[in-house]
Amino acid sequence: MYKIISVLASILCCINYLGQDLVTVRKIDSVTKTLEITPNKYKKIVKDTVTYGREEVTALPDTILNHKEYFLNIENGNIEKITIKTVYRQWTTILTIYYRDNKPVKFTRQSWYLTTPKEDFDIYYSNDTEVYQNKRDTERGKPYAPAFLEWCYQLLNESKLK
Repeated sequence: MYKIISVLASILCCINYLGQDLVTVRKIDSVTKTLEITPNKYKKIVKDTVTYGREEVTALPDTILNHKEYFLNIENGNIEKITIKTVYRQWTTILTIYYRDNKPVKFTRQSWYLTTPKEDFDIYYSNDTEVYQNKRDTERGKPYAPAFLEWCYQLLNESKLK
């Protein structure tokens, strides 16, 4: 009987924990949707770069195309969204990071090889802690949330230097 009660208690704790995470995810999604439907509150800053590398055996230049968009809140001056599209050979990657009060709240990564999807996931953060991952791709493994969090801050700091 004691074991059954213990198992039930741990299940209830997990359900409560996941329920709190899902409430946080819903709040973050409502914030990001607000940003998408009120574009007049934001100033969009675009930066395009092309990086040329060495030529391969096929005599094609090793080129990386980067298209970055920074969405600056006109009222408070904070970056609230960064979108980066990178094209390298047959690979395309799109990163979208949403910020709230200069802290990352959602990181999305999508990548394709030619037209085949390879990566597609979201990581939700609250107070610099991962609260949820939504992985839509079939690749094995789980994205390492702390590394992506660090990347979010590097991109935010880079945006302030420009």
